[in-house]
Amino acid sequence: MQTLPLGSQDFETLRQRDALYVDKTEYVLDIIRQPTYMFFSRPRRMGKSLLCSTLKCVYEGRQGLFEGLYIYDKIDWEAIQCPVIHIDFSRVDTKNLEMGLQLHMELLAKKFQVELKRDYEGNAIFQILLETLSQNGKKVVVIIDEYDKALNDYIDDKEKFEKQREILRNFYGILKPYDSKLEKVFLTGVSKFGKVSIFSQLNNITDYSTYETYSTMCGYTQTELEHYFADYIMDTTQKLEISKEILLQEMKRFYNGYSYDGVTTVYNPYSVLNFFKLQDFRNYWYDTGTPNILVKGLQEQKIQPFELEKIQIQDQFLDAADIDNMSVISLLYQTGYLTIKAKIRKKLRFMVRLGFPNAEVKEAFSQYILSHYIQKGIDKTSVKYSSPMRDALENKDFPAIQQIVQAVYASIVYQLHERKSKDSTQTKDEIEKAIDAESELMRKEMFYHSLFHVLMNATGFRTESEILTNLGRIDMAVETDETLYLFEFKVNESAEIAFDQIMNKGYAEKYQTTDYEIFAVGINFSTEIRNIEALTYRQLK
Repeated sequence: MQTLPLGSQDFETLRQRDALYVDKTEYVLDIIRQPTYMFFSRPRRMGKSLLCSTLKCVYEGRQGLFEGLYIYDKIDWEAIQCPVIHIDFSRVDTKNLEMGLQLHMELLAKKFQVELKRDYEGNAIFQILLETLSQNGKKVVVIIDEYDKALNDYIDDKEKFEKQREILRNFYGILKPYDSKLEKVFLTGVSKFGKVSIFSQLNNITDYSTYETYSTMCGYTQTELEHYFADYIMDTTQKLEISKEILLQEMKRFYNGYSYDGVTTVYNPYSVLNFFKLQDFRNYWYDTGTPNILVKGLQEQKIQPFELEKIQIQDQFLDAADIDNMSVISLLYQTGYLTIKAKIRKKLRFMVRLGFPNAEVKEAFSQYILSHYIQKGIDKTSVKYSSPMRDALENKDFPAIQQIVQAVYASIVYQLHERKSKDSTQTKDEIEKAIDAESELMRKEMFYHSLFHVLMNATGFRTESEILTNLGRIDMAVETDETLYLFEFKVNESAEIAFDQIMNKGYAEKYQTTDYEIFAVGINFSTEIRNIEALTYRQLK
């Protein structure tokens, strides 16, 4: 089997080592034929850096590296050869961005043997490189990878963010006077905030991120997965002692689902490669570096976690143009926590329905939200709550389910249970009197429901809230491999009333033809004890 290309996003290195490479050069050929300025965004670990490296090698005329690939005999390799300035911001120190840029540009000057007679700032070296490399009649190619890393690193620090943005604006502004000497400017990044203001002088840059032509340029399609990883698929089925059909089904559920046109989907390459290396279904893409701004944004914009799987917005609002006018939904989409599930045409406009791309992201993001609520690390949250809850659901252990839920709600800080008042001089009683009792009860039910949903999502099981039926709306359904749980929630009423609602409205009828064991579960929450007061259940099938 070919070596898995883990730990390297350098095209030359992969080809020289005969590492596995999923051929994306048909897209590279199309990039070459497009206008000069191109912008392309995708979440992290989706293959943008390898794409940039591949494009660089093409423009350097390295034909030998492309033997056996689509592009090999499709271009004039001598004619296409150009000097390439490749700037990778993952290798630039963003703590002191000006110094980091200067050191990076000095390394590029050394590579091109451009002598610097005195100390220059990074911007000046960039300008000298453009001048020098274009003197022999050859146009210059500029490839900038992770253009926004210096901004993403400080998204929680507005003052530092603005400083970084000003430095980048001046740096990228150097390109404008050299239009006639540039063959291609190709930029990648994660987020689109700041794109307008940073590239304000580059008014002819085109964003290709949502073009259907490029919907599968980064990530692996199902066909690519089964073709290029055929040997690894066979080896993994033997190791896990499962059929190929089941393996592909579970891989798709865990790691596929990223979509940028609402039709075609791709796998996260990083997750796929790590899965085949360890042959274990676990979270690979996710890490603990998720910005707090995402969870804070959900709270400030009053978006419940279970609503993230059913959001519909106009497609134009997926682009957040600036940190001062940023939607948490667009940021969740750009960073890969949400993806396009479908495009819906309404008259002359397109709406997009968003949701988590797959089980890996859904489970991991829920773990993060849960750890934020209970103010414990993700590892502790998993060990103490989500993993035991998974076991309890698999074992149909209802006393354990109730005990874990009570432990979770007991861990929530008091302030999250109560509505914050703008007037700090008001007493709790005065606040309570000022709020309509019915709407307040609904708000608290929503809070308990949301937290319960997050806990269930964090188990990795299929969880869905507010499911419409012909007679009403099921609060929540949770599916394990063998069991379906139907939950109904009440606040300050009784678990029996919640249970009776499931029975009286026939919520289980739509699931009768499935192979699941079905349990109806009524839960009552008490605002007095701020916790689950009672749970009642019955097996229906």
